Amino acid sequence: MLMYGKNTCPQVAGIFAWYKVSIFSIHKRPVGEEGLKIKNRSLTASLKQFAYTLGIDLVGIAGADRFEKAPVGHRPEDLLPNAKAVVVVAIKQPEAMFFTTKPSIYTRSVFSIAARLDQHVTLDLARFLEQKGSNSLPIPTRNPFMEENMGDFSHKHAAVLAGLGEMGVNTLPITPHYGNRVWLSSVVTEALLVPDSPLTEKLCKIVEYAREPGLLEL
Repeated sequence: MLMYGKNTCPQVAGIFAWYKVSIFSIHKRPVGEEGLKIKNRSLTASLKQFAYTLGIDLVGIAGADRFEKAPVGHRPEDLLPNAKAVVVVAIKQPEAMFFTTKPSIYTRSVFSIAARLDQHVTLDLARFLEQKGSNSLPIPTRNPFMEENMGDFSHKHAAVLAGLGEMGVNTLPITPHYGNRVWLSSVVTEALLVPDSPLTEKLCKIVEYAREPGLLEL
């Protein structure tokens, strides 16, 4: 019978020492800047995965520093002082809305339902991030209006900065898969999330059809 104490066989003691070091090395988490990056990537991935379970079609992230050209009072840090990122989600509109013979009735109904879904989605995402330790502010599609008919926050510009699409000539963001037929909402958060790259693909084709100078005033 082996006795594991001061008189333990040196070979056995060496094996246990190696085993102890190996186990702790395997489970040791990275620290410092690299560890923070891994943590941020993990949080970003889990957030996006959760977002898709809520019924949205697109999700993108923009760093709060990308909103420097937004009007003062309408930037992420104006709504949440320590804002680090903005999460933007998009819900595709049903195609039939644009072909129905009674657009006013069904469009109004679908818009109302989508607005409620947006509210639930942004609230759930904000709560998810708060459970992870970061204050987060949900901003639904129909955000409150301020002076000069300007909303507190521009979901359209946020979507472009988050890589979901390109701003079209009609001042609506155009997404690669759904065009501009999407509802947008956002969450301003203190979480250090990994931002998505802005879209570089040119999607707005209107200018290509303006063959004569001055035909299309931009």
